[in-house]
Amino acid sequence: MPAFTEEDVRTYLAEHPPLSTMFGSVPVIGSVRFLPVAEAISLLARWRTEQTLASQLAGRGLVCLVELLGPFQIHDPLRPLGRVAPIASRLYLLFDAGDGSLLTWVPADQ
Repeated sequence: MPAFTEEDVRTYLAEHPPLSTMFGSVPVIGSVRFLPVAEAISLLARWRTEQTLASQLAGRGLVCLVELLGPFQIHDPLRPLGRVAPIASRLYLLFDAGDGSLLTWVPADQ
């Protein structure tokens, strides 16, 4: 049973709202799911390579996958000057289900 709960997710997001929301919009929580790392990697592989996720989540058993509904403007420090930052309709946050630490985030569209 995870020590980190859905209530903890809501508290975290109230205290630390994503900085990438557009036009002052407030993101909406689409879903909060607790699942094995392998399942989370499979779900997010469309937007981030499985190898990258596997290395970021190595040694974890259970994670909390939070879907936020945006829009979100993705700021990339490596983006060339003059190029518009991409917009994602969703943002996935992955937390360690045991201690609640934020492990990574994945922007997604569609």
